[in-house]
Amino acid sequence: MATRAGDGGHEHGSDAASGPELGRLNAFSDGVFALSATLLVVTLEVPTSYDALLEALRGFPAFFLAFAALVSLWFNHRGFFARYRLGDGWTVALNALLLFVVLLYVYPLKLLTEVVSERFLWAAPDVTVGMGRTETQGLFLVYGAGFAAVFALYTALHLRAWLLRDRLGLGERAVGELRHDIVILAAIACVGVVSMLAAAAGLGLGWGLPFWIYVLAPLAALAQRLLARG
Repeated sequence: MATRAGDGGHEHGSDAASGPELGRLNAFSDGVFALSATLLVVTLEVPTSYDALLEALRGFPAFFLAFAALVSLWFNHRGFFARYRLGDGWTVALNALLLFVVLLYVYPLKLLTEVVSERFLWAAPDVTVGMGRTETQGLFLVYGAGFAAVFALYTALHLRAWLLRDRLGLGERAVGELRHDIVILAAIACVGVVSMLAAAAGLGLGWGLPFWIYVLAPLAALAQRLLARG
């Protein structure tokens, strides 16, 4: 889910970042996202045989799912800083914490997509061999915590922009879009919490209910957009 990097705002004041400052912040953030994408790679070794190539290709559906999720997070980050050119201390601290969580989030994301690919797409290596109910439950809990934390921090960044909306010179339309984005991001963070609750209660672990709950995230975004237009 990505927020729009639309028009409607003009930055000014001490909280707005200058071009070089924002460039350094974005460059560092892009580097962290690039490192996270590297950690998702199916294998760091070039296959040396046809059988090894086929084995590596079995992991590409899981890599695609994980990479798509990471690109969505990066696009959201890019949209925020393109729209709100903030460089104050609170924004930098929230951004640093977000990047830290993203780096940690990569590991459960990679494992979860491999599990989903194996169990529902039959296209991943045998990663769930010996993985019992307790381990599966723990994976959903860890992933849910990372998912909720990432979108809670995105919500916090947008709340920071809301607090500084006058200094940023946001117009009425831009303020309305910012308000809608805050609601959407908070709702998506709650989806992660709901998934954790389902996993903690042991609901539908056999058919991956805690994972399928995440389908609610884009539905929540779509519903909010439709309500906003209405």
